[in-house]
Amino acid sequence: MKQVITQASFFLLVVGAVSNSFAAPMGFKNSWMLMGDFSKTYQEFGLNYATTANDAFGISASAMQRITLCQNSKILKRFIPAS
Repeated sequence: MKQVITQASFFLLVVGAVSNSFAAPMGFKNSWMLMGDFSKTYQEFGLNYATTANDAFGISASAMQRITLCQNSKILKRFIPAS
């Protein structure tokens, strides 16, 4: 069991290192980027300005809908069969 965990950890480390080495710049010099993610329960908005091809600064705001205990129990009843 310990060997499997060690091998899985090593695999994830290698995959993470390789994926980071292929990352591309976010934009180009003097570019603006507007990003948004809007769903029923989650909203995110971001705006940034790239001063160089590798550096940018901006603002971001996010909000998540609050799920009440009653809503949570209705959701759980769908996925957990009655015993």
